[in-house]
Amino acid sequence: MMPDALNDAFVQHFTIEDFSSGSIIDYLLQRLHEKLIIQSKGTQLVHLTGQFVYIEQSQLIVFMGAPSFSSIKEIEENAFGENDFAVQNAQIDLLQAHILKKEIEEARRNLYEQKLLFALEKIGDNVWMHDYQKNVTSFSHSKRTFIELENNAHSIAEQWWKAVHPDDIALLEKQDQQYRNKEIDHHHTEYRIKDKFGNYKWILDRGVVTDKDENGFPIKVLGTHMDITQIKETEAAFHKQRIFYESILNSIPTDIAVFDASHRYLFVNPLGIKDQAIREWIIGKTDDEYCAYRNKDPKIAKGRRDIFNHVIESKKQLSWEETLNLADGSKEYHLRNLYPVLDESGKVKTVIGFGLNITERKIIEDKLLLNEKRYRDLFNYSQALICTHDLEGKILSVNPAICNIIGYSSEELIGRNIKEFVPQDKVSHFDEQYLNSVLTTGKAEGVFIIICKNGDQIYLLYQNYMVEETSSTPYIIGFSQDITNRIKAERELIKAKEETERASRVKEVFLANISHEIRTPMNGILGIGGLLYKTNLNPKQEEYTKLILESADNLLHIVNDVLDFTKIESGKIELEHIPFVLEDKITSTLKTFVFKIEEKGLELVFDNQLEPQTVLIGDPFRLGQVLNNLISNALKFTETGRITISAAKLNQSNTQSFFEFKVSDTGIGISEDNLQNVFNEFVQASSETSRKYGGTGLGLSITKNLIEMQGGTIKAESQLNKGTSFTVRIPYQIGDMSMLKETKEEEVFTPIDKKRILVAEDVTINQIIVKQILEEWGHEVVLVGNGQEAYDALKKTDFDLILMDIHMPEVDGYEATQMIRQMGEASKAAIPIIALTANAFKKDTDRFAEAGFNDYITKPFTESGLFDCIKKQLQLNSPVDFSKKIKSKETKNTSEKLYDLSALQGVDQDDTAFIKEIVQVFIKNSSIDISNLMKAIDNQSTNEIFQLAHRMKSSIYSLGIKDAYKNVESIEFYAKTGEQLEKIPSLGVQLQQTMLAVFEQLKNDYAI
Repeated sequence: MMPDALNDAFVQHFTIEDFSSGSIIDYLLQRLHEKLIIQSKGTQLVHLTGQFVYIEQSQLIVFMGAPSFSSIKEIEENAFGENDFAVQNAQIDLLQAHILKKEIEEARRNLYEQKLLFALEKIGDNVWMHDYQKNVTSFSHSKRTFIELENNAHSIAEQWWKAVHPDDIALLEKQDQQYRNKEIDHHHTEYRIKDKFGNYKWILDRGVVTDKDENGFPIKVLGTHMDITQIKETEAAFHKQRIFYESILNSIPTDIAVFDASHRYLFVNPLGIKDQAIREWIIGKTDDEYCAYRNKDPKIAKGRRDIFNHVIESKKQLSWEETLNLADGSKEYHLRNLYPVLDESGKVKTVIGFGLNITERKIIEDKLLLNEKRYRDLFNYSQALICTHDLEGKILSVNPAICNIIGYSSEELIGRNIKEFVPQDKVSHFDEQYLNSVLTTGKAEGVFIIICKNGDQIYLLYQNYMVEETSSTPYIIGFSQDITNRIKAERELIKAKEETERASRVKEVFLANISHEIRTPMNGILGIGGLLYKTNLNPKQEEYTKLILESADNLLHIVNDVLDFTKIESGKIELEHIPFVLEDKITSTLKTFVFKIEEKGLELVFDNQLEPQTVLIGDPFRLGQVLNNLISNALKFTETGRITISAAKLNQSNTQSFFEFKVSDTGIGISEDNLQNVFNEFVQASSETSRKYGGTGLGLSITKNLIEMQGGTIKAESQLNKGTSFTVRIPYQIGDMSMLKETKEEEVFTPIDKKRILVAEDVTINQIIVKQILEEWGHEVVLVGNGQEAYDALKKTDFDLILMDIHMPEVDGYEATQMIRQMGEASKAAIPIIALTANAFKKDTDRFAEAGFNDYITKPFTESGLFDCIKKQLQLNSPVDFSKKIKSKETKNTSEKLYDLSALQGVDQDDTAFIKEIVQVFIKNSSIDISNLMKAIDNQSTNEIFQLAHRMKSSIYSLGIKDAYKNVESIEFYAKTGEQLEKIPSLGVQLQQTMLAVFEQLKNDYAI
């Protein structure tokens, strides 16, 4: 029956038990191969028992069955014949026996032997009877058989027996013995017979005992022979076809399983289950039964069942990865797929499962993931999108992946042009670049944007090729990949890169400003401090001043390291290898803490276990920095008790020894949990520590790095509320006293080489300091306030050297130097120029040579450093001694006022004219600056406000005008950043009032 005609043809003639309504096709397809009873319609009811089978090749639904009856009466009422039954139906034996019995009875009644034989011949192709008492077999065809046997003198029965295939003889002998032993009373046997042409025919031999003796032994057996060769050949062909398809499925390099709608296995190939016994056992079983049988985790079966149910409900293919734990402890990864096969009604008929062992690929992917950034995980789930389109862009076909990605069904896509899914502003690009390229070169690759059904835009990386076939029109096949996540990630990276670069620029500007702001006052501290030290001081003042200069020098070293951009980036800090007296270095370091320790009421203990006059070769400054950091920490976190510093030599080799320095305190201590982190950057013992004691958390990290750079180690031990101890061990080379340079304490400098030097500096205090130092050396000094003035001064007169500040108003040091180098007069254009800079960035100092500077010196500078720089450029013959000069008068204390000239007064206590000169210059310049500043504030010129405030800040700081310094610093900050500009006018008024009061005090105090 054809399925389309089944509804009409079948229901007109038959009914099925248990079926009431609905589609008969769906009903039968769901019950294929199940035993069903069919009842005919009409006056004569017939019950048929059998199975429905679907033949895919011819698309037929075939019923294989026979009439069903429960009594001989039903046979007689329905007049069943042998053609009403299937060939191998067991009931045919009863039917034949019934018919035969009736024929025999009729033959006996009428004594017609011929009629009996005629009845026997009608039953089958050949009818035979075996008489066990006579041991004779008779055939209904006495002269011939329905299969042509060899023609010889033997009887038909003998010929038949000799024609049996040798392999089947034992089967027939066993069957005969079973009859003789009363083990059977009927048989149904298949065997082979060779005809006279040498061909074997398959015979269906059926028989039944018709007569028995009083003991039940058979007397006669009546049977039939039927040629089933064609049926066997058909079965063989089906078997061969089945073997062919199974061999293909078994040879495919992927595991395949077929399930029914209840998740029972119908087929598994060897790659799916290697063990043949288990593979045969599992047919008809579920994963639950398999896990129980194999003693596996039931969760595996549950997980698979959940996925299977999802496929049944969604009726769509599902893919997932599954991890298998093997007996040896290793793991395998499989990519599983379930594909539902639907019937014509849309219901799931079977489910095909197929999978790949992706363990090797998984291992490679995992290795790649270790070497890549996180954002590359997005690529692990990419899949190819495939489509074809004609030469104008009209879509011919798409695969399901495209539909899943962009949200359109294949019906909605096929027949439409790709340009309909491209943003309007990209259509011309699609025509001009993509289509032209693929038509010209036969291939195209790149990225384009597709608009999804929901309006989202995705980026596809494509590689498309033109396919030309002789029998059809050329078309384009396209392979693409969704890279939207990658595009987004790249944009984020670009954005992050821009943010990083911006932050780097901000940091650079910040450090440049910090460099300038720190070095400017440091220049004043070291300059004025150096001049102060050369005045007549009492021993206590001399010691204090020396400590100030040493501390400032240490600070300068630290500032240089922090602000040197190259060192910060590369992590390189150069170490010195010079001889020094270890005890002297430790003692000078401790002296800087004496006053603070006494102020807190602590006890300072120096446990000196060193030999006297121990000379080492190394970096004394780095040792001082290490000890300074450790003692500062101890002082910060100790309120009562003592701080103990010990120094000892541990061992000595031929060239070097390890020295141990220990700093212990009785302070708050560190918990065991936090102790292991104290050397990390920006880490303190706790947030409470940070709030109470402040600090950046960098000190111990820097200390550890400095120690390790010298080949040493540091260890921390601590107990909460009992104290902390840091133990440092550093290797040093051993030196001797002859390596140390002798210093002359009281040699007074007598100048020999007098030079004319031009100083371009816009900060008044710096002008005064430089002028004082240079004139003290015997040089003639001319001061100017900016680069233009320096250029003009050089045009008018000759100079031997120029000290040029970099940052100045109007024309800065770079511009002025370039102007000078371009002068027409060769001698002036070649004048030595030394840059004065507060910026320690290496990239900036590297620019000095390019700009035409001969050398540079960073602020704050020392007298010795300034002299060495000038000496190198002018080849001076006379050395300069920078030791203190003996003066006779004591420093006078100043009363507390709006200003504090203690730093300037220490330069030379006898030189009142010098102080008065500084004050006059300050009043004159600052009056002009404050006037210009107020005008700039009125005009809201932020750049001019910044320049003036920056200019005034250094002088105000040097004269100790604290109230004015706070105001001018705030004005400078707001003008520079553009923040809170509304505060500047009020701050300007406050600054003006303070400065006017200071001017008045200075005029009165110095009779100006």
